[in-house]
Amino acid sequence: MRRDLLCLLTFWIMIHLYGQRAISASRDEQDDIILDSKSHHETWPCHWWPKQETRPGGDPINNLYAVGGPLDKLDQLTGQTARQYEYDHHRLPVDEGDKFAPKNHHNHNAVRAVCILPEPKHEVEMTAPDGSVVNFSKNDIQGLLVKIAFLLIEPTLSEERYFSPPGFSENRCPKRFHETLMQWAQDKKPFALSLHGWSFPVDTIEITESRIPPPGFDVSDLLPNAPVSYYHAKLSSTGVPTVKRVYEYYLQRARNGHVVNGDWTDTRYIDNDPYFCLWQVHGVSNIMDKAAWTLRAQPSNYEIDLCNPEIDPQLVYSIYKKSLE
Repeated sequence: MRRDLLCLLTFWIMIHLYGQRAISASRDEQDDIILDSKSHHETWPCHWWPKQETRPGGDPINNLYAVGGPLDKLDQLTGQTARQYEYDHHRLPVDEGDKFAPKNHHNHNAVRAVCILPEPKHEVEMTAPDGSVVNFSKNDIQGLLVKIAFLLIEPTLSEERYFSPPGFSENRCPKRFHETLMQWAQDKKPFALSLHGWSFPVDTIEITESRIPPPGFDVSDLLPNAPVSYYHAKLSSTGVPTVKRVYEYYLQRARNGHVVNGDWTDTRYIDNDPYFCLWQVHGVSNIMDKAAWTLRAQPSNYEIDLCNPEIDPQLVYSIYKKSLE
């Protein structure tokens, strides 16, 4: 009898200690990685080229219309007036407007470029008609790509998916966000994340799943009899390693696997943001073919807002292709 009691006591102590270890174990040790995806094309850092002057007349490192900048150098080759057109149509005075407003910079087109094209490797020398040599730095070439990247997008394959952050819709379940990440990861292509009107390239996704709620989470909002999973989704970019976004949310599923409830457990990146969305960036199939680099017959409103008819896309192609050699 004593031996049975001793064995029972020993067994209870072991179970108790094991349970304490399980409770005290870190969440990382108990999370299952359900997605670890890296796109085949790595993104790269590209300047966002604000339309607002950094100084009167702009400077050639930041403003496309500045003397000595990429469009000024392009004009030296073509005899056109791309720099002046940009100055007249796509410039904000140094003390006017908000340079971070969505239409006041080339951030979105910079993201397009880094998602569909290889990074320029080195500076390029081109010979002007008068025999003079014009040097294009990597930054100059990036500026040229930013002006024509929208021409290389396949619109029928591109899609924007907006998600409902708290404060903007009653339907704030992150189900669609989760399903989008799982689906787009299969393409192995970069995509864009937009927050508060600013876009970031994403080429790496990691999602972990846990049955343990995050610290301080109120489980009273959970539906009864519906298993819950807590998710930790990390989106990052090779080209912009300092930009990492982590989204935490939970989903509850019925026995048939359908999501019946869910919410964001951390809203620091999405709260009160009507622009919170993911958008695909698919280049045309023959993107490295010079014939693809041409102006559209009927540009969209967005393209018109960026378009500079004085820029020859095929010359940009020649400069860019030379930078890859």
